Amino acid sequence: ETRVRLASPGGVRFYFSNPGQGEGWACGWRNLQMLCGAIIHRDEAEIEKKGGRGNGRLFGGSHFVPEISFMQRWLELAWEEGFDPIGAAQLKPIYGTRKWIGSTEAAALLRSFGVHAKIVEFVDKDAQKAEREREAARRVQG
Repeated sequence: ETRVRLASPGGVRFYFSNPGQGEGWACGWRNLQMLCGAIIHRDEAEIEKKGGRGNGRLFGGSHFVPEISFMQRWLELAWEEGFDPIGAAQLKPIYGTRKWIGSTEAAALLRSFGVHAKIVEFVDKDAQKAEREREAARRVQG
């Protein structure tokens, strides 16, 4: 069974960087902040529907999205819990760095909070075929 949900049923929240901070390296972190903000907003709406019972899943139930340096630490905690050991081996330590993150790091962080995060790869069939042909030509050429 496949279910699709709208990430932000209500208001949209934006996360900006100060000039000179995060330029050229923080887009993955900003995307993750936006996603987490949408999840927190959705969770708060669910809690409100239940008469205030329950607490948020993300970031210890703090109900806010932290700045990048704190998110880096949360990702390291996810790695320490065993989420995405390959990514941890490649990127750790990440706290206090300007290392880029991608979908696997975002999924590891979200999964550590109990969010069912699934990574989907969209593949261009023509590009795949062209790459196979180039690889075959390289083998023939020796």
